[in-house]
Amino acid sequence: NKPFSLNTLNRFRILRIENQADSLYYSDEDSAYTLTATPTPPVISGTSDSTFLLQFDDVSGNPDTIKYAVFDSVYSLYRDTTGDTTGTIVFAVGTVWNDVTMKNCTPNLLAAIGIFGKNDDSVFSEVVSDTTWTWAAVPGTTMANVIDSTRLLIKINPNKNPEYTYFAVEDSITGKFIDINTGSLRSTGVTVDSTWAFGRYSDWGGSDGVLINVTPKTQYYFRAYSKDGNRNP
Repeated sequence: NKPFSLNTLNRFRILRIENQADSLYYSDEDSAYTLTATPTPPVISGTSDSTFLLQFDDVSGNPDTIKYAVFDSVYSLYRDTTGDTTGTIVFAVGTVWNDVTMKNCTPNLLAAIGIFGKNDDSVFSEVVSDTTWTWAAVPGTTMANVIDSTRLLIKINPNKNPEYTYFAVEDSITGKFIDINTGSLRSTGVTVDSTWAFGRYSDWGGSDGVLINVTPKTQYYFRAYSKDGNRNP
């Protein structure tokens, strides 16, 4: 068994021998290209609340002439070489797909991209993929309404973020964050994490907001932070 190179044209005929090689019969010739190797998986990373970066360097051994296509499984559409979605499959050599910004995504989206190649017989390779989160959108203005001398009503604005996005609220004057479990500002120096500082919009009372405890005759300046699906601020 002789090994074949990737995406190489091979021609075959069948030889039939009769009467101890007195008569030789050859079939019609047929040909086929060998398959491509499974590509090296792509790497994608969020770059904004509406874009992510595709990086692709196929070191699987495929020839440089092999062409690849990119499929976005979230939108069930292909991507073209400018990063836009399209209903038409687009093939291009591997270098064209490296460092391409994928556009028109929504905030805090779990993006999933698959890449596959094809040989010169248009037989597709196995699909390899990667996932990442787009960034969460910056929250809108946080509203703070006085209820009485020791309580404020806090309402966050989720902006374009989906319902599973996590938010935290900080008093930027003291650097303290609101503990969503107790409704109080928590001392600085404490690790800010999802066990007490970050919660979903619903944890913050939704459109009704939440009450927090404050000190009388004290100035506060509240601002909200958002995290993506990986809980990165």
